[in-house]
Amino acid sequence: MSDLQARLDRLETIQALTRVINSYHQTADRFDWEAWAEHFTDDATFVFEHGFGEMTGREGILEICKSSMDPYYDLMQHVMVNLDFEITGPATAKGRANLIFTAIFDAEKRDNYYQAGGIYRWEFAKTARGWLISKAYLDFVWNNGNDQGGVFESEHEAELTVSQ
Repeated sequence: MSDLQARLDRLETIQALTRVINSYHQTADRFDWEAWAEHFTDDATFVFEHGFGEMTGREGILEICKSSMDPYYDLMQHVMVNLDFEITGPATAKGRANLIFTAIFDAEKRDNYYQAGGIYRWEFAKTARGWLISKAYLDFVWNNGNDQGGVFESEHEAELTVSQ
């Protein structure tokens, strides 16, 4: 393979990974959880620190995220910045990005919202369906303290709240 072809392949792979992540968040913002879950491999894992904990399998990830968020939010927006990808093999890659997540509890009262910032890390696998997320890690490192309903309160944080 020529140097030019290798560079072109790298750019095409990075563009494909960017499309996966953009679509991943756009489908979540539309509450289209079934389409959102299609971004994961069947055996994917998703670790959400200070959130839902460790989730396994596409269907498990789908059910936990959908059931945890649908009852509480009318609108959501995921803003991803500083996306960075590393191609680690012919069918594997890694990525990271910073996230600002905003969720509106009531669409009629848009000044009442939950907002958090976090760090995403992913591992990707190239499959017959294209590039998919095989592992995801998300850690909310800050929030505005307005988590009505305790959507992102981990079991450990809930125990601390009860014992205080």
